[in-house]
Amino acid sequence: MATTFTSIGSIFLLFILSILASPYLSQLEVVFFLLALIINYAFFKSIITGNYSQVDELWTIVPTFFLYHFNHWSPRGILMFCLTLIWGFRLSFNFWRKGGYRGLEDYRWEQLRQIITNKYLWFLFNVIFISTYQSILLMLICSPVYFEDQSSLKVKDMVLGVLYLGFVMLETIADRQQWDFQSEKKALIAKGLKPKGNFITSGLFRYSRHPNFFAEQCIWWILYAFTDSWNLSIVGPILLTLLFQGSTTFTEYLSKKKYPEYAEYQKTTARLIPWFPGKAKDL
Repeated sequence: MATTFTSIGSIFLLFILSILASPYLSQLEVVFFLLALIINYAFFKSIITGNYSQVDELWTIVPTFFLYHFNHWSPRGILMFCLTLIWGFRLSFNFWRKGGYRGLEDYRWEQLRQIITNKYLWFLFNVIFISTYQSILLMLICSPVYFEDQSSLKVKDMVLGVLYLGFVMLETIADRQQWDFQSEKKALIAKGLKPKGNFITSGLFRYSRHPNFFAEQCIWWILYAFTDSWNLSIVGPILLTLLFQGSTTFTEYLSKKKYPEYAEYQKTTARLIPWFPGKAKDL
């Protein structure tokens, strides 16, 4: 099983290689060079290890690499980079404490392999979706910094910065509440005791079944809002939102399959956008 040091070190090696190549390439060429490195890294490591959570490892770190190469380093660009750096540190910590950098695979990939049983179809799914599409998506959600107009900071930027940090805090609280619940549940089961519930329904999870998913999407829409214009970088948050819709649906399918009482939770609690308990709205 991989160690945290080797996993993070190998990811940063990709960034170092892109830095070394930058004097010989244009700004966008460096971005696509880094993208190619990431796709190949995710694919070949998944084949070698049999672990298909490689993009999950990349997700918390690589956006800062793309932000770095996309950036024009205007005051707004610097602000966007610093905000993403804060997001990355927080999400990396959450991923680390769950054992993500030690080679643990997301349980949903194993469940999906039981659905896509043909090895050739799974190979194509890995190439096209897991390794390539998700890596491209990581690049796209970072592209707004390339489209910002490089003008001086405005009040709007300060407001967006505060909103961004607010959603980072919301995601932090949700992840902490979920971590505490799961830790207590495992401890009780280890002692032969019955846990209070099979899944968390308290705290922020009284108002949304996935408050952390909601906050994550808002964070990237806010990054796009810094551009203050209609531009191609809107493709990133749109595709991310669609990905979360599919991921959330699959996650809930597995939860309801494992815990029949999850269906009642779905009836009383909003799916993503927080709403009053007992009045579930899939807004």
